[in-house]
Amino acid sequence: MNYEKTLQRLEEISEKLEDGKIGIDEAVKLYEEGVQLTKEASQKISEVKGKVSVLKADFDSFSKIDFED
Repeated sequence: MNYEKTLQRLEEISEKLEDGKIGIDEAVKLYEEGVQLTKEASQKISEVKGKVSVLKADFDSFSKIDFED
């Protein structure tokens, strides 16, 4: 599941849990799903941060090259 769909599903879960019109068993299942989706989203954010750091480092190295010589 991509990041945007993960966030959308987390919103749906949150709304159902806040609504309070579901049974305890369903609430626990949704909570467990929400925890797993939160972990996945966090991992995705970490991956993206790593990629951005690498790209920034590459750009910084490139931008220091003196093309006038």
